[in-house]
Amino acid sequence: MKRLLLAGAVVVTAIALLCTASCIGLRSKSKAEAASAMDCVLEWGRLAPFPQSAKDLTITAEGGSFTRAFRAKFTAPPQDINAWIASSLGTKNLVPERAGSSIRKYVIAPGGGAAYAKVVIDDQTNLVTVYVYWS
Repeated sequence: MKRLLLAGAVVVTAIALLCTASCIGLRSKSKAEAASAMDCVLEWGRLAPFPQSAKDLTITAEGGSFTRAFRAKFTAPPQDINAWIASSLGTKNLVPERAGSSIRKYVIAPGGGAAYAKVVIDDQTNLVTVYVYWS
């Protein structure tokens, strides 16, 4: 029984490492790494592609071999943000939590094996922050 549990843990770890490697593009160039990070943000967050009008887009990676997180930020006009939220599978049927008068927070049922995903929108500054996490 212990051998079976150990073998299962090894298989799960191997799959996790392969998934992380594909999402961060370990052997790719920086453009490919950025594209891979974007793919992970969209898949793990079950999000539609960011609006064409998105500006000041940044994506940062955190974590190591056994955990991985991405933070994406951008600004866009309010109507484009709302259309993006409405077209994203992860957010379109959610009622956002409110944090003050201008902050909307969507806690998403993540996709792609991720453990957590959320979108926070500041309606005053039109800043959108996406956080996805895999472990």
